Amino acid sequence: MKRLRPFALAVLAFVALATAATRAQETVPTPTPNPLIYNDPAMNFQAPPDAVLLALQPYDPKYLSSDIQPLAAWGINIKQRDGAKVIKIEMENFAGDTKSWEGRYESQAREKGDIMIRGVTPTSLSNGMPAYFMEITSGNGLETIKQFVVCWSDGARGVALSVTARLGDIDAAGSKVIFSTATAVRYPSNQP
Repeated sequence: MKRLRPFALAVLAFVALATAATRAQETVPTPTPNPLIYNDPAMNFQAPPDAVLLALQPYDPKYLSSDIQPLAAWGINIKQRDGAKVIKIEMENFAGDTKSWEGRYESQAREKGDIMIRGVTPTSLSNGMPAYFMEITSGNGLETIKQFVVCWSDGARGVALSVTARLGDIDAAGSKVIFSTATAVRYPSNQP
């Protein structure tokens, strides 16, 4: 019996610790997802550490329309006139290849207003996913806006990741640093 006593005490102590741990897990809230990270079955992007989440639209890929729509946006220095930037992820239902998507994206951008698109060049995301990089300019004088875009198709969606700022507050090199955390793969066929 005396040999059983230390064993029984050890079992009771283990049960007490497990019960306390279970109670602690029930009362401690789980941490919220990182607001700087966008992640879905075919894409991952992390906004810069000084960015603030402005909008995140949950969606079901099967309900994406054939018109581009914003799904996530972050702001940097948005309360300041100088240096303010907006980073945006937009998508639409698109089953074609990346070159076809780039042409479609350009057409849609031109439909929105008087813009100039230049520097359209093939590139790839940090994990090798083929993409296109471009510079879009709109407005004039002190109201000139620059937007840099990297776009690709994952076989199910056309995706555009962009950063927009006033002329002089962003350049191609700075936008590429922001885009460097984006990775993508073909959209998994086993996903809805």
